Amino acid sequence: MLTSFVFALSIIISGGFVKADAILVDNSSSEIKSTPATIVNDESSSSSESNASSSESSNSSEGDNSDSISESSSSESSSKSSNDNTEVNETNNTAESNAEVTVESQADASKNGIVQEGSSFYYYFNSVKQTNSFYSENNKIYYFGNDGKMFRDQFYSNWGHIYYFGSDGTRYDNKYYSNWGHNYYFGSDGVRYTNQFLSASGHTYYFGEDGVRYTNQFYANWGNVYYFGADGARYDDQFYSNWGNVYYFNSDGVRLTNNFYSNWGNIYYFDGNGVRLTNSFYSNWGQTYYFDGNGARLTNQFYRNWGNNYFFGSDGSLYRGYFKYQKTDIWAYGDGVIYSSQNSNTPLIGQLPNLPTGCEMTAVTMMLQYAGVNITKEQVANETPRSSNPNYGFVGNPYSNSGSGLWVLATGIASVVSNHIGWSNVLNGASIDSIKDKLNQGHLVVVWQGNMNGFGSHTITLTGYDQKGFNYNNPWTNRRENMSYGTFYSHWNSDYQNALSY
Repeated sequence: MLTSFVFALSIIISGGFVKADAILVDNSSSEIKSTPATIVNDESSSSSESNASSSESSNSSEGDNSDSISESSSSESSSKSSNDNTEVNETNNTAESNAEVTVESQADASKNGIVQEGSSFYYYFNSVKQTNSFYSENNKIYYFGNDGKMFRDQFYSNWGHIYYFGSDGTRYDNKYYSNWGHNYYFGSDGVRYTNQFLSASGHTYYFGEDGVRYTNQFYANWGNVYYFGADGARYDDQFYSNWGNVYYFNSDGVRLTNNFYSNWGNIYYFDGNGVRLTNSFYSNWGQTYYFDGNGARLTNQFYRNWGNNYFFGSDGSLYRGYFKYQKTDIWAYGDGVIYSSQNSNTPLIGQLPNLPTGCEMTAVTMMLQYAGVNITKEQVANETPRSSNPNYGFVGNPYSNSGSGLWVLATGIASVVSNHIGWSNVLNGASIDSIKDKLNQGHLVVVWQGNMNGFGSHTITLTGYDQKGFNYNNPWTNRRENMSYGTFYSHWNSDYQNALSY
């Protein structure tokens, strides 16, 4: 017994007749049977009636008897023809009905799900091509447009959102897309990030109005400024340098503005544009600060600029008026420019009578004692190297006043200073400002003066300065004295501009 049937209709038109073969398919046995059938059209039926009419007309001419026979025969013939035609029409109607069922069943079997047609893909549901619709399969989402074609390698915009479908037609979810030198990101719902931050792998990114990821650029919002580097990552706890300026972005990525920042033991300041101050004064809250070439705020430090000297205390603020730095008394104008520096309570030692030609040793002794070294002028004289060249040691005997050329220059006695302090600083040819800087720091300076006190070469110990000139201790007179800057430079220049400190 057939469990189901499928009818196929094959139609051949020839000589006014229609021939149809009905095919029956037994799904249980897969046996296909073909049954021929003939369908008579309306023209065939009319021809039969015409023939019957002709026969009736011909028989009537033979007589009444013939008429009776003819009428009987014609009636039977007409009845038979009518019955035959009815059977054929019923067969035709059944075949046509079965043929329609066959076409519908084949469409259902072949048009369901994603179907490739040529180079394009379409989605059918119950034989109906789907358009303008999403379709989900195996956790992947596809979209089919107005013509039913699957979106591939293209954007899709709707509901104020933008999506992207890759080369295989799947929607981009939690995924980057790069093109035209730009990077885009599509979230878990497939929507492109727009005017939005993204946090991933410990970094933060930003996608602008057009969805493009920010790269090597600033971004300002909510009164804050951010920066995104070459890889698109936001700068966090990081410096950024460009156009000769330095910026800093804190832990939440916000650029520091009008604010201090402390790191590596230094303090920095970033102005209203976020630029780190460098080689600049900065005044606020009634105080003035200075930031050096590296942007670090000066603290407990002297600073010289434009021929002026300044001091910034432990809080970084500029000192004004009188203040004391270590053992040095310092005075500054209202703008912080230092005009006087005096090292108080410096030792005053005369060279006589023991060292009549040992002014250099005596001057160095005063400097060492002020630095905290417990030493006498005789010890210094004994430790000073002897040489025939004053650049390497003392020429002659410092305990004697006989002979000529009895002296030693800065490089010849510097080793004594290094042995007791750990280092020495030869200042030969230094500027007057450099000498002042040493005095500000509480370091006395030994200088060589030509044609002074009746000697071709004499050595004194500078202890401070003011607006007029230097203050010094004179080993020959055993007094505290002073001289103008002009006089000092004249004597100093005539004796090779030798100077020694630490």
